[in-house]
Amino acid sequence: MFWSRFLSDPEAGHGKRLMEAAQIFAIIFSLLAIGDSFLKLREGRISKRIFFLWLAIWLSVVLVAFYPGVTIFLSGLVGIQRGIDFAVYSSILLLFYLIFLIYVRLDNLEKNITTVVREVALNRKK
Repeated sequence: MFWSRFLSDPEAGHGKRLMEAAQIFAIIFSLLAIGDSFLKLREGRISKRIFFLWLAIWLSVVLVAFYPGVTIFLSGLVGIQRGIDFAVYSSILLLFYLIFLIYVRLDNLEKNITTVVREVALNRKK
């Protein structure tokens, strides 16, 4: 196969892969997501704070894709036995944080809509 020479390590023997397909997919997806986030930042659709949050997330995915052992190292630091468990727990915590951010934005949006509706109703009354 064409890709096999890029994915194989000739010194490690035949069939020994440098990267699995999932790792390659994660890297490509992350790079595309970084590019999309950058475009949204340039268009003014996201703030710099949110851009850097997503940049950190996607760069972390790239780091773990290149060096899967990082999760094992980090899991040892926090007392979790397996690297995959650390990745799952971290992902769940990240999702909770992102849900919290969405909740805060939604709450602010509701308050803004209420204010606008009140002002429109008062202006029509006059």
